Amino acid sequence: MPMIDTNIVQHCIPTDPTMKLVKQKLRRMKPEWILKIKEEVEKQYNAGFLRVVNYSEWLDNVVLVPKKDGKVRMCVDFQDLNKASPKDDLPLPHIDVLVDKIAGHALLSFMDEFLGYNQIKIALEDMEKTSFIIPWGTNCYKVMTFGLKNAGATYQHPATTLLHDLIHKEVEVYVDDMIVKSKDHAGHMPALSKFFERIWNVTQKSIKGRVIADNLAHCSPEEAEEIQGDFSDEDIMGIEVESWKMYFNRATNQNGSGIGVLIISPKGTHIPFSGRLNFLATNNAIEYKAYIMGLRAALSLGVKELEVYGDSTLIISQFQNKRKIKEERLVPYHECLQKWASKFNKVQYQYVPRMKNQIVDALATMASMMDRPKEDETRPIVLEHKEEPANYCMTIEKDEEKNGEGEWYSDILQYLKDGTYPPSPDKND
Repeated sequence: MPMIDTNIVQHCIPTDPTMKLVKQKLRRMKPEWILKIKEEVEKQYNAGFLRVVNYSEWLDNVVLVPKKDGKVRMCVDFQDLNKASPKDDLPLPHIDVLVDKIAGHALLSFMDEFLGYNQIKIALEDMEKTSFIIPWGTNCYKVMTFGLKNAGATYQHPATTLLHDLIHKEVEVYVDDMIVKSKDHAGHMPALSKFFERIWNVTQKSIKGRVIADNLAHCSPEEAEEIQGDFSDEDIMGIEVESWKMYFNRATNQNGSGIGVLIISPKGTHIPFSGRLNFLATNNAIEYKAYIMGLRAALSLGVKELEVYGDSTLIISQFQNKRKIKEERLVPYHECLQKWASKFNKVQYQYVPRMKNQIVDALATMASMMDRPKEDETRPIVLEHKEEPANYCMTIEKDEEKNGEGEWYSDILQYLKDGTYPPSPDKND
């Protein structure tokens, strides 16, 4: 789902420092409701709305609200967080005033923004304040969600800015609901055209930003500078720069140590890196080496914003400066890491379960077990998924109707079918 550029709007959650931080305990629920919560969390996680969090100062429970169609809506009990958060002073339109504004018009076109709330990102420093607890762990929202105190005002801000000169004339806006109105039939199409032209222009400028980012992703830094000059900045209101993703891991066994990195572009292109360490080091030091290698590789691709995923809570916490480094030998690694990370516009660290980190784990394991000459270079690895047996396997299956009579594999086929041996087997068989 496309996200609104954070330079245009993002949801911030300021909190009163004098208020007590609240971490709610997990509530008991019906077993059938717990399964529905798991299903909804998986859906939102796969959509990119959630991320895993392990050490949060705020923690809330989820609440299921039954819907008329028999389904349920999962909400988070943000009462404690909302009490500590000041109210946004932007006033929402009065419903009675809106009704008066549209009264007497011949035609009205009603529009509702589809999943509009989920297109606005939460400020990076405030994401963990939305943490909630379920039986399978703790997560937090990366996008604005229902229940937050100033969610309506945050959405009203860009809507009012975008349509400020049309409001109370051709358009009325209430949060994510919009109405295009006209006094007569002849004036309705021009009003709709003006509204959609405004939306279209902003959308195209956002798309243009993504096109620029995708083009620069496949160029060297020198080529990128030349290409950037080919795109005019005239009338651009906001450019959405999508983040790249980087997964890293290490592997240590009796053969040695290896590190693996996987970089994923906004378009979904997977770029693997791996390396073998021919010296002794602690597991934590090897994790740092993997991360540093990934940062250098990302910079060589011209990446400016990066989401980093690792399956070590200790290392991720150290990257975020939430935990002190007790091993003195890790301090130089950490300083080197900070130097490379400072070259990015933004770096975001996230913990990911080991099961979702399998590709880089395999890359690291492969590198640790390969003892090859230094001048050799392994080609990119292609992983294929076969949904059907090979043609020769299909041929044997088709011959089952004939019981393989007269074929070299007839005895083998008979044994696989019913476990019987040939009529007169000898010792050689």
